[in-house]
Amino acid sequence: MVISLLPNKLGRDFVVGDIHGCYDEFECLLSRVKFDSTKDRVISVGDLIDRGKDSVSCIKLLDKPWFYIVLGNHEQAILDWYQSHDRVTQKTYERKLLHNGSSWFLALSVKQQQQIYNKLKSLPKVIFINNNNKLYCILHAEIIPEINDINVF
Repeated sequence: MVISLLPNKLGRDFVVGDIHGCYDEFECLLSRVKFDSTKDRVISVGDLIDRGKDSVSCIKLLDKPWFYIVLGNHEQAILDWYQSHDRVTQKTYERKLLHNGSSWFLALSVKQQQQIYNKLKSLPKVIFINNNNKLYCILHAEIIPEINDINVF
């Protein structure tokens, strides 16, 4: 899934990567740059969750109209676990979740896990921003070197 954002003519765009559950630190950074949620936007390159102490609060950022994110490998690991249909496969993905720092997710109720899954499954893999006749591409991982033209990508 790909989404395109119109230029932000009212405020600023901030691109940030790997928040990893560090909600308080993220809020501190927004405060330092005097982030204005009525005009500014944040575009995250993924890995919103895990490792930090507050992934649940980070997940709530997905409901903010000024917050945009592409799917990262930590979000993908939850999708893989949730979509696994047999116990052996689910156990394999569960080990990956634990390795990634997703014990917070496994400790949630089934209903909470489903709510998070529903939010994560709709995340785009790419966000395009066209600004001043320049096209910016936000994605979690690199484009393979053979593709050096954004239109081909």
